[in-house]
Amino acid sequence: MNDFCSENWERKIQSFLHQPTQGVKREVQDHIRICPACKSALDEHLGIRKVLKVLPDEEPGEEFDRRLSRRIQFIKQERNRPVFRYFEVFNIFFTIIIGVMIVVLFFLFSRMAESIEKKKDKQDPPKQEVILPD
Repeated sequence: MNDFCSENWERKIQSFLHQPTQGVKREVQDHIRICPACKSALDEHLGIRKVLKVLPDEEPGEEFDRRLSRRIQFIKQERNRPVFRYFEVFNIFFTIIIGVMIVVLFFLFSRMAESIEKKKDKQDPPKQEVILPD
């Protein structure tokens, strides 16, 4: 691809190509008469534009439409699925089971402690104090 003679003229010519105004058009025409580099670069840009204008606008084929429709249906189905998926349900049940186990362990521990105290009370009769005379 050909280069312009300076960045300033490149910007002016690019500006002219995107938004042509009479003032810029006159400046560009005067400049390309004396500058072969800019004339060549402008001709190349205009040639590419002509080729692009000649190409027909193509629309996506039926296969694309079919795949797009399937994808949209899949996304809609995903959105309609319940909020809790299997992983979340598993986590909820696991948390509940662990909580119940902790409560049962505390209950059993307290019962065990009570039974140990009762056994101690049964094994050790209360000690009677012996009072000795003075």
